[in-house]
Amino acid sequence: MYTTFEKELRKIFDNVETLSNVKYVGRACYASLGKDLKFKAEFVNATIVSNHYDAVRLRVINRTDGEVDVNTIRLKELWGIKKVPDNPNFSQNGVSPHMWIDGNKLEWYAYQPTKEDFVKLSESIAEYTEVFQEQSEEQAMGGMQM
Repeated sequence: MYTTFEKELRKIFDNVETLSNVKYVGRACYASLGKDLKFKAEFVNATIVSNHYDAVRLRVINRTDGEVDVNTIRLKELWGIKKVPDNPNFSQNGVSPHMWIDGNKLEWYAYQPTKEDFVKLSESIAEYTEVFQEQSEEQAMGGMQM
């Protein structure tokens, strides 16, 4: 049985082809980017509101030298403010997409992201991870064939 964090992470990272050996542990997703580079992603709180998870923090880690880079993708910046027509509290202005912990339950607050939202997030993460992918020998030589 998966945790809510893991279910939501799988919606994102099961479709990121630039990652290999993907593992889900607790609230995080781990993967390989190449020989010495590892990847970690987790939902985080980018605002000051307690127990609101409104961003995905991405880390690239060198196996021996430590952290190489950190990037945070805020869901609101990628997806925008979302209208919730069936909810009178958010039908006009919309809501900033985030998960929250209500009591002991983690769930999306008011707006449930669509498959298209997760695809957009997956594509953004794939673009980020491509920066750290090892180039093939052919690419490193400027596309010249040997």
